[in-house]
Amino acid sequence: NRASWDVTVVYTLICSLIIELIAILYLFLPREFCCENYEYMAAPFSAFAITIFILLLYGVITYAERYSEISILLEAFSQTEGHSGLHPSMITIGLGYSYYLSCIASVFSFLSLITGTLNVTLAWCFLW
Repeated sequence: NRASWDVTVVYTLICSLIIELIAILYLFLPREFCCENYEYMAAPFSAFAITIFILLLYGVITYAERYSEISILLEAFSQTEGHSGLHPSMITIGLGYSYYLSCIASVFSFLSLITGTLNVTLAWCFLW
């Protein structure tokens, strides 16, 4: 019984976790199974990283946007007639630790994206 945006945020976070687990499993594949050349084996990590980054960024932005809308609606509700006893300072809505963990995960996924891109680029430069 959740809002559609809340379900979307949860699905994007779950999808990013699944892709991260696939990337970790791919890391432990033997070289003979996939490719003989390192640059071809390392190339999917950039795709994994950018997909994870986009999903996490979408989740963080969507949640923050809806959070601000909910805060504005509650403040407007407290100012309507018949609700004068509800002062806006009495409304305590805060972002939970899961939101901040998602923000930190987004930062780390961006760093992973940069590292993956440099890894593939430098591998192609130095292994030819």
